[in-house]
Amino acid sequence: MNRTRIISICNEKGGVGKTTTAINLAYGLANRGKKVLLIDFDPQANSTTGLGFYDTVSPNLYEVIKSDKDISDVIYETEFENLDLVPADKGLKELIVKLNSKGIGREFALAKSMIRDGGSKLSTYDFIFIDNNPSLGVLAVNSMAVSDYVLIPLEASAFSAEGLNGLIEVIRDVQSINDKLKILGLVFLMVSKRENLEESFREGFESIADSIFKTSIRRSVAVHRSQGAGEPLLEYDDTAIAAVDFEDFTNEFLERIENIEKEAEVV
Repeated sequence: MNRTRIISICNEKGGVGKTTTAINLAYGLANRGKKVLLIDFDPQANSTTGLGFYDTVSPNLYEVIKSDKDISDVIYETEFENLDLVPADKGLKELIVKLNSKGIGREFALAKSMIRDGGSKLSTYDFIFIDNNPSLGVLAVNSMAVSDYVLIPLEASAFSAEGLNGLIEVIRDVQSINDKLKILGLVFLMVSKRENLEESFREGFESIADSIFKTSIRRSVAVHRSQGAGEPLLEYDDTAIAAVDFEDFTNEFLERIENIEKEAEVV
């Protein structure tokens, strides 16, 4: 049986491409025959609408966590083969309030809903991605508490590394309750041209600089148009420069996962 990898897509800063990465990486893997689940854990629900779900869905993730139900009750098929979705709802804002007032154990609310599945449904997926809100708060901690990896999208600008130290600190804190959690890497988005951005960000981030993906995603108006159309970019316009980049990034992502798992087998 294939191992299910759970990956949190996180960055405290908004507008850096978390949802763009989540949708298009998930679609790229599904297009390669991998079975993929995307969990939209952001009250803004951009991954939900970006995959064509515009109406409020019930039951939803907030109801599952609030009522101690099974997360498999809120897994919906998308129109794209091999790609399923747990849609977000504005009720996640209420969940943030509830969890912040809960105290002990609040970081395991998502984990409990996944455990109640008993592994029967979730274990059928090769990859589960969690698209997080732009915060290092209780939802992000819940996400990382159940994840194997954290993937960090960064906008290619002078200010995109703001908050990165805070994210790294939170990851280290979560590793105390989830020792399997690792930083998978950083990917640059909205790049004006093909260029090596690594050196600009290496200073001050030596501990994670080696995890920067070689592939960066170039700026393209087609990205926003595809999200407005409720389609992944490769489905909307596979000739767009960012679509070509996401194809390369998906290949590099798979290669990195395979190399990590091979090294783990040797150890």
